[in-house]
Amino acid sequence: MAQTVVMRCDIGTPAHPQKVELLRSKRMVDTHVYSVRLAPSKAEQYLFDEEQDSRGSNVRFMCAGKDEKTLVVSGEFTSNFLKGAALVYRQQQLEKLEFADRVRPQWLYLTEHSIKVVMPTNGHGEVPEKFVSYVHVFGDNQEAQQKGLASLPPTTPKVAARLW
Repeated sequence: MAQTVVMRCDIGTPAHPQKVELLRSKRMVDTHVYSVRLAPSKAEQYLFDEEQDSRGSNVRFMCAGKDEKTLVVSGEFTSNFLKGAALVYRQQQLEKLEFADRVRPQWLYLTEHSIKVVMPTNGHGEVPEKFVSYVHVFGDNQEAQQKGLASLPPTTPKVAARLW
């Protein structure tokens, strides 16, 4: 399968750096299948559970953060909603936060124990609050917790990054 590396990002902590590559393959019209690979391994995994779930269009990606980076991917995967993932490397394993909403996340918060993305609802979200957040606690295999927020969480350059 012909693959293209579209992004490389150091997603580990400063003490334990880890390179990750975002790959795309199997072009069909305006879509590609997206996967990730931790360097130096040649093994890869689909961005989402299966190949068909990882086929996306209008995909954006970035390596976000200051001292510690997060690979953030967002696009139209298997629906008309925007779906995405934020990937970090903690405690010798890849940690992934998945999210889906009408808009791309605008803010990323990375703490010692969790990762969070926040997006504005513009009055059209599934929650009545002004913002919605998705949170993943490191080491927890549960789906991300979705929560409405009346205002943005406090920001510091160490834990927050502005996306797109």
